[in-house]
Amino acid sequence: MITMEENEIKKNSKKNKFLNKYSKKFGKYSFVAWIVYQSIKGTLTLTFIWAPMIYYWFQHR
Repeated sequence: MITMEENEIKKNSKKNKFLNKYSKKFGKYSFVAWIVYQSIKGTLTLTFIWAPMIYYWFQHR
């Protein structure tokens, strides 16, 4: 007869196998997505905030 503890251990081991198998793959994708997000955010910030401020600074000195 399987006790509740043994049943819980079996469920956890199946869950851990799934997480171990896919965590590296998803981790790489999320890192790449973060890099892309930061690149886009930096480009937009430079284009719409810093570039006009620098232009204004040099034109109105």
